[in-house]
Amino acid sequence: MKNGRVGKLNPVVLLFALVLLSGCSGGDQAKPSAQSVEGSTRLTALSGTLPGFASWQEVLDAARGGSVRWYLWGGSAAINDFVDKQYGEVLARDYGITLVRVPVADTREAVAIVMAETEAGKKTGGAVDLIWINGLNFYTLRQAELLYGPWAESLPNAALVDWENPSLRYDFGVPVDGYESPWSSAQFQFIYDSARMDEAKLPRSYRELDAWIRANPG
Repeated sequence: MKNGRVGKLNPVVLLFALVLLSGCSGGDQAKPSAQSVEGSTRLTALSGTLPGFASWQEVLDAARGGSVRWYLWGGSAAINDFVDKQYGEVLARDYGITLVRVPVADTREAVAIVMAETEAGKKTGGAVDLIWINGLNFYTLRQAELLYGPWAESLPNAALVDWENPSLRYDFGVPVDGYESPWSSAQFQFIYDSARMDEAKLPRSYRELDAWIRANPG
């Protein structure tokens, strides 16, 4: 487009949470020696300790040879491929962990499984380990005290997260308090013709964009 420029709207943050009933180890609880954890030196710094663990190395030792079932929306082939390659292949190669991606049409399906297992008296070894979650679904599990934590701010890469950002500190108006961690973000971008539209008049939110589209059909 002639004289085209790029504008963008606010980013969307993608979050995930660990379920308290998780059976992440996928086997017995014996922990291999630290010497067997190849490649783990990349993630050594720990800003705090995770509940049940004395160090990040202990987390890696306990996880090696196990599997993790991640329940997430499966409606995007691009996202599925990204998760399988950027997470699944790296976890298998560097940490000996098998990532089992469990696609769902709606996150409420995973929440319903956790709630049903809890009501049935299941305390450990649940079907759901990790959930791509936000909003009401996070609120539901947080209120029921069915999420593991606090853990998010103790991850090695937590130092790279702006925890003072309101979009990360709160979810559905509820303080995250370390029970949920961001794993990605996305931005909506568009190109406009600066010869036909002033930059000052660009819509700066989805609400403004909706109004602009309605006011300028075609």
